[in-house]
Amino acid sequence: MEASKETLYFAYGSNTNMRQMAYRCRGAKIIGRAKLHGFRLAYRRSYLTVLCRKDALTEGVVWSLRAKHVKALDRYEGYPLFYNKHIVSVDLEDGKKVDALIYIAQPEFDRDYTLPSQRYIDTCTGGYKDCGVDNRQLEEAFKDICEIRQQ
Repeated sequence: MEASKETLYFAYGSNTNMRQMAYRCRGAKIIGRAKLHGFRLAYRRSYLTVLCRKDALTEGVVWSLRAKHVKALDRYEGYPLFYNKHIVSVDLEDGKKVDALIYIAQPEFDRDYTLPSQRYIDTCTGGYKDCGVDNRQLEEAFKDICEIRQQ
C-alpha cells in the first residue's frame, strides 16, 4: 500500500496520544475525532486492535500523515508481521465520511490474550483524554480481556 502525499489515518489506542505521535510522527496534523462503525476495541498480544463486530463502534481520531509518517508507523506497528493495513470509512465529527488507513492485528493473534502493561494502558488513556474521546471503550476492552483470561 503506497502512501500518497497525504494519508488520512484513523488512530485508536496509543496513537491517540499527542506526545507519542509528536515523537513518532513529527509534523503530523490531527484532523479530529472520528467514529468507526462495525468494529470494537479488543486487546490481542497485549496491545489494542479492532475486531469486526456488527453494531459495534470504535471512537478515535483521524490524523493527516505524510509518507514518512506512514513508514514510521509501519515500523512501530510491526507491519506486516503483527498489524496489517486496511482502508476503512470513518465518520468525522462534522458528519463527513472519509476513507482512512487503519492498522488491525493479524488474525493469527486472535487467541493471544496477554494483558497489556500499565504503561500502555496509561498511554492510551492519556491519548483519549488528549483528544476528548470517551475512554469507556478502553475500560470495556480491558474488562473483556480479563474475563477471557479467567475462562
